[in-house]
Amino acid sequence: MSNLTKTIEHFNWFYQQGPESDIILSSQIGLVRNIQGYPFPHQMSDEQKNAALELIISMIKKSDLASQFDFYAMNELTTEEKDLIVERNIASDALIQNLYSVIGIHKSKNLSLTLMDQDHLKISTIKGGLSLIDAYADCLYIDKSLEKLIQYAVSLKWGYQSSSLKDAGSGLQVSVLVHLPALEISSIIQDTLKIIMDKGLLVKCYRGQGNSTLASLYQISNKWSIGFNENSFLDGFRELLIPLISLERKIRNALIEKKESELRQKIERSREILKYSSSLSSQEAMELLSIIRLGVNMGFVEDHSLGQVTSLLFLSQKNQIRNYPSQKDNQSTKINNDLMRAKLIRDIL
Repeated sequence: MSNLTKTIEHFNWFYQQGPESDIILSSQIGLVRNIQGYPFPHQMSDEQKNAALELIISMIKKSDLASQFDFYAMNELTTEEKDLIVERNIASDALIQNLYSVIGIHKSKNLSLTLMDQDHLKISTIKGGLSLIDAYADCLYIDKSLEKLIQYAVSLKWGYQSSSLKDAGSGLQVSVLVHLPALEISSIIQDTLKIIMDKGLLVKCYRGQGNSTLASLYQISNKWSIGFNENSFLDGFRELLIPLISLERKIRNALIEKKESELRQKIERSREILKYSSSLSSQEAMELLSIIRLGVNMGFVEDHSLGQVTSLLFLSQKNQIRNYPSQKDNQSTKINNDLMRAKLIRDIL
C-alpha cells in the first residue's frame, strides 16, 4: 500500500449523512489564494514555480499545520494514484495533468491544499450533505493560519487576486453534488436545471458528456466570487437550492402515488442484477446504484443504509476497487476491475 493510499483511506466524506443528504451528496468549498510579488502560475518560469512552492511549503512547516498534512507532487505519482485522488473528489482531471502541482492531504479530515495549479494555493474541503457553513469554517481555519505567515496578493478594492476573474474577490468556490433521479424520470430535468442556471449558478453533468450525466448526479457551483460577503453568499446559495430539493422530493412523492408498482419493479431488478452479476462496468454499476439509492430514500429498500449505497457510487470506481482491502492482491486489468467491482458490491449489498 502506497503512502498516498494510506493517507486517503480516511477521506471518506461519502459515508457522512449531513442535512438534505437524500438529495445533496456533498458540499465542497474552495478558497483560492496567491502570493504577493509572484506572477500567476501560468506566467511563471520553472524557477519561479519552484521558489513559490518552496516558500509555501516552508511556511506551512513553520505553522501548526505542519504535522496535519502529507504532500504529494504530481510528477511523482503514478497514473493510478492520480486517478485515485480524482475519484475521491480530492483533485480535478486538469490538476493531475499539471506536473508542477503539489497536493497536501489532511491526515484525519476531508481537507486538502493544492499548490501551484491555476493559482498558487487553494484550500479545499468536502462534507456530506448540505454542509456549506461547516465546510467553509474548516477552510477558513486553514486560511487564517496561513495568512499569518504568507503575504497574500490582496487589494482593498478588488479583494483576493486570482488568475481567473470568476475567482477574484473572496476567492470562494462553492459546489454541491446533487442526486436528481425523479426529475430525470419525469423528463423535466433540463427545464429545472435551466431555472438554476438562470439564477446565476453553473450546472455540470457528473462524469457524463454534453447534456448526459451519470447516475442522475449533477454538480452545481457558483459563477462568481467577487462583490459579496462569504457567509451571506453561502446562505444565499443554500436558499437557491431549497426549491430544487423541494421539487425533487415532490416529484418522488408523485411517482410513488402514480407509479409505485413500476418503481418497485425497477428497483428490485436493479438489486437482483447487482446481487447476482459476476461482472459490472463502472457505468452500469453507478446507474443501478443510483436507482437503489432512490429506493432507499423512498422507503422501498430497508435492508441497506443510505451511506452504504452512496459510498458504493464512489468505492466501485476503477482505482478505488484496486485499493479496497479485500481486492489489493488482484491483478489490475479492465476485465478484473469489472469482476472485482461486482464482487465488492455483492459483498456489501
